Amino acid sequence: MKKTYFIWPLFIVICVFGLLFSQAPHAFAEQEKTETGISFNQSVEPDKPKPPIYETKPPVYPATDGALPHLGQMMTSFILLLLGVACLIVFLGVISLRKVYSIHV
Repeated sequence: MKKTYFIWPLFIVICVFGLLFSQAPHAFAEQEKTETGISFNQSVEPDKPKPPIYETKPPVYPATDGALPHLGQMMTSFILLLLGVACLIVFLGVISLRKVYSIHV
């Protein structure tokens, strides 16, 4: 019978000490805070930032209905490009020839 009276006070003392020591790290962290709320406790982990949420918009394509230009259209644009380059070369050549012929020796 005496064992039950010895076990209950021991159990209560262990529980009280367990509660006190479980609150000790929190109490030490509160004690180390400054007036501005900065804590110097290294065991306190900061909250992990959440990754940003990116809204992906579907790409906007030109309205060609999936068709490429015809071969004739591509050849026409290529020929016009060559004619434009040829005219530029002729124009620059005429200007440079005028400068050469206008020099009097």
